[in-house]
Amino acid sequence: MCLLFMYLNDDECGNGYRLIIANNRDEQWDRPTKPLSFWTDNEDCISGQDMTPGKENGTWLGVSKKGRIGILLNILGVNDPKKKGRGYLVNEYISSQKDGHEYINETIKPCSSNYNSFNLILMNLSFPKTNGICCSNLDGVLTESDILNGVFTCDNSSPGRPWQKSVQNRERFGNIVKDFNHKEKKDQLVQELLNLLTDRKTYNNDQQLVSQAAMSNMEEDIILERSAAFVWTPKLRYGTRTHSIVLVDREGNCDFIEKTMATPVNPDNVKWETSSFKFKFSNCTTPHL
Repeated sequence: MCLLFMYLNDDECGNGYRLIIANNRDEQWDRPTKPLSFWTDNEDCISGQDMTPGKENGTWLGVSKKGRIGILLNILGVNDPKKKGRGYLVNEYISSQKDGHEYINETIKPCSSNYNSFNLILMNLSFPKTNGICCSNLDGVLTESDILNGVFTCDNSSPGRPWQKSVQNRERFGNIVKDFNHKEKKDQLVQELLNLLTDRKTYNNDQQLVSQAAMSNMEEDIILERSAAFVWTPKLRYGTRTHSIVLVDREGNCDFIEKTMATPVNPDNVKWETSSFKFKFSNCTTPHL
């Protein structure tokens, strides 16, 4: 499970950020994971990586120095353990030379039913106008929509049926961007985004979440915990274990910040580790002023 807030403005011509990403990764605390780092086999790509046997090196959010960003959010429902790992979709995209539509048509479309349901965000900032796409394969049916300038949110819901934690926090995220989208306010921006990502307010009237959770016989208390931006389910050793923030200015300078739970996780004394990387996209074209 994951939660994504994103702001895109290809027309940014001042000291603000062209792209702002705030993302939560919800996962089993004991699932082996490699913290944020550049890949050993491709130094152009950076991400945290799943180290589960059979799914090694897959990721939920990855960035390439060539301007590609991929974000994976699994759709809550019944999963078939025999299907392919979805984390490789991000890896393949950010390490490829394809734009989003090419990648979807040539790589995903021929085998979309081989994966459990997902929402996949593909961004290419190497053009003056960002090529941004949200692709989903719910029930094996592939759909895609363009991502335009402005605020974009996504979670683990069916396409077009967002959970309340996305709906209710969309305006809050927009206000954070409005108040702090300036490079001189970067520290404040990051802190406000973290405050959003760590909010434990629950929504007990989320019918879309309830209907999806029913397919996997999820208990009521677990459903309520899943309704918060910050998921905390210690009895299952599950919850929000990684916060990711990506900031890209109009010159292609990128800040990638990850705050993740130190393992092994002790729910009575959770410790967090922060990693931060700065780099420049090698072929990012400055948007027209």
